[in-house]
Amino acid sequence: MIDPEFLKAEAKKHDISEIEMEALTLAIDGDSTSEIAKKLEVKPDAVRQRLSKVYQKFQVKGSGPVKLRSLLQMLISRYQEQNHQESTVDDSPSNISETKNNSPSEDLWEKPDVSVFYGRDEELKQLEELVAKEKAPLICLYGLPGIGKSYLVGKLVEQIKRDFDYVIWRSLSNRNQFSEVLEDLLRFIGSEITQAQKQTDEGISELIEHLRKHRCLIVLDNTEEIIREQDIYRRIKQGYETYEILIQRIGREQHKSCLLISSREKPGDIDILESSTRAVHSLKINGLETKDAKKILNEKGLAGENNFNNLIEYYRGNPLLLNLVSGIIKDIFNKDVCKFMNEGTLTIQRNWKTILTELFQRLSKLETEVIKIIENTEKPVSFMDLRQNIDNKYTTSELQEAIQSLQARSLIEKKDKNEVLYTLQPMVKKYAMEYYS
Repeated sequence: MIDPEFLKAEAKKHDISEIEMEALTLAIDGDSTSEIAKKLEVKPDAVRQRLSKVYQKFQVKGSGPVKLRSLLQMLISRYQEQNHQESTVDDSPSNISETKNNSPSEDLWEKPDVSVFYGRDEELKQLEELVAKEKAPLICLYGLPGIGKSYLVGKLVEQIKRDFDYVIWRSLSNRNQFSEVLEDLLRFIGSEITQAQKQTDEGISELIEHLRKHRCLIVLDNTEEIIREQDIYRRIKQGYETYEILIQRIGREQHKSCLLISSREKPGDIDILESSTRAVHSLKINGLETKDAKKILNEKGLAGENNFNNLIEYYRGNPLLLNLVSGIIKDIFNKDVCKFMNEGTLTIQRNWKTILTELFQRLSKLETEVIKIIENTEKPVSFMDLRQNIDNKYTTSELQEAIQSLQARSLIEKKDKNEVLYTLQPMVKKYAMEYYS
């Protein structure tokens, strides 16, 4: 991302010592403080002191990981500015063609490692089609926790990033104040933003202008962090409405860039944009196909392959859940899936219960009532079943909206046969029985 020779030159300008440079280089490579200490054979405190001196010499303010990110953005901006100045010396067609296929400027420190990746061929093909051929300005991927949304986006980014000038990934679980994220985006692309612009349309307009001039790929991961709780319309939280303006403008206005959103819940703004423009798309991410999920179980060294299909179906091909339950099968059932399945009970691990509790606490009262009705029914239920069993104070329209919202949260499944029926995934149903008992 940053040319080593450029980094050395910048370090020399700021009087960075050799031992400080060693620590900085490893930090830029993504090593943690403890990993750097181990490689340099020093104590972690020594690493912190060296990096602290680097930040002081570069006049970087902030605390913790923010300092490193700010320094990286500063260096990237300077590197891009230098390259731009060099490229303008000769802007002949031959020179332009030589630089067109250069690697993009990228800030992917928050992207997950996708060196281990399973399946998703169809999803990747569909997403590449939307980004590369249809030039979709906005795509939202949503699904249950652990289903692999971030990994899928990460794999997609690796495959398509060379089609872009700038590629940046931001997780809203790390920090989600709009002013900070907008400042990150603009600084990375090579623009400064005034304090007054941070919470106004002016700052967003500046970003949109860059999205028109350059082909940029922006990823906002963990977007559920800015969605209201107990809101059937899944609107943006109060105090974060500027994100709503950004999403709406990127989805509606003309530019040549793409915003990828990953979320546990499909934001309500995406529903609105999909209904009003054909350019915006959403994709619900389901579990892995059986053949790909089996790879996880085989790599864990599990036995009893004749029961793999049942185990995968129980957990709906969720990679996180399959990894978690594999640990239990290895430790308690001597790696034998058959013995585990013979227990006849669905195991919900503690950390998964915590996640489900968070999901259930986000539901509106009406959504909660719908979940309870489905949970208490052995067979899938129809809309008329729900209408007959729901409190009369709710209108038919409100019930329809609740069902749509639960689908957008991936908490209910729709089965299409002769009529549309609704049910819960086995693990969701089991937990609902415990949660509402």
